[in-house]
Amino acid sequence: MSREWWETVTDRIFLKEVYKDVGKHLDNGKVLDIGVEYYNSVCKELIDNENVEYWQLDPNKTSNTNDGFLGCTMQEAVSKYPLQKNSFDVIFDIGVFCWNGTRFSQTSQKEYVENILSLLKDGSVWILHGDSIEDDPEYMVDFEKTIYPHFDLIDFMGYKQIETITCPTHGTVWEVRFLRKK
Repeated sequence: MSREWWETVTDRIFLKEVYKDVGKHLDNGKVLDIGVEYYNSVCKELIDNENVEYWQLDPNKTSNTNDGFLGCTMQEAVSKYPLQKNSFDVIFDIGVFCWNGTRFSQTSQKEYVENILSLLKDGSVWILHGDSIEDDPEYMVDFEKTIYPHFDLIDFMGYKQIETITCPTHGTVWEVRFLRKK
């Protein structure tokens, strides 16, 4: 099923190419993928670069298809794994932050972004994918306040700073942001 997911789900068809391009982009490096789901079992394969370490982070699930694992929430990552500070070249955030199924308070969003900043090396990239349909002000992401003071939107490997993907069947709209740590 995990292979089929990457071939049939609209946003995953796009993201599959992003994973592949990250593998081509990094000569050596370390990638963190936030969240563990059954379809993530092929992400290391998609990156397809034996010189790139593929790590995952999840508080509730584990996986054996990675090179390293952080068993925590993003908000706990640096306090629980201080040796991982400034160690990642790319962080994939696919459907966690900015996702309608996960709600983070303004305080929790700040902690989340602070931990992303701490885990990334200077000048490294956060690939943020979400649907941003939240309408409660306590849980809405204020990009100008929370993210853009710390990250620049960048064109990345032929992708626009913000790529918009629309599902032709259901009309769901996703955005993928390519953000470089300042």
